[in-house]
Amino acid sequence: MQRVSITRLLRDRASHETVLILEASDNNEEITIGVPSHKAGVLALEAHGLNDRCPLYGILAECVAQLGGSFGPVVIMRDKESANSAAISLAHDGRTTWISADLVEVIALALHLQLPIYVNEAVTGGTDEERANKSEVEIPSVFRETFQQDTLAKQDEDPSST
Repeated sequence: MQRVSITRLLRDRASHETVLILEASDNNEEITIGVPSHKAGVLALEAHGLNDRCPLYGILAECVAQLGGSFGPVVIMRDKESANSAAISLAHDGRTTWISADLVEVIALALHLQLPIYVNEAVTGGTDEERANKSEVEIPSVFRETFQQDTLAKQDEDPSST
């Protein structure tokens, strides 16, 4: 999984599709994501601060904050055999929940709230069970230590769980 930033939104002249160009933070590799042309305008407007959904994003973030939660990173899952998908993390009650969402909408929300965006390459092949395990949202490394500490604390409370 790599952290990315959005660099450009282009219309591919050959296919007439819209392509979102992302740049990996660690190695400057360009990653392309196909975006439905009829939704690309949402990203273009959000990138320029002109999205008419800005008040809704603000209300949504405020409601989540008032309920004791907060939005966290967005993960884009890429699978070469199917469409791209995305999930946004929601921290609440000491745990993190991943919410699957529309790719364009969740990226626009991440841009508006200045949330980190990660890309996860889904691995294909293997048994159905292996594919199911590999296609889950990977937890970004910045959160792994917290989850490991929680797991160790639960094992200390109940040694028979190991």
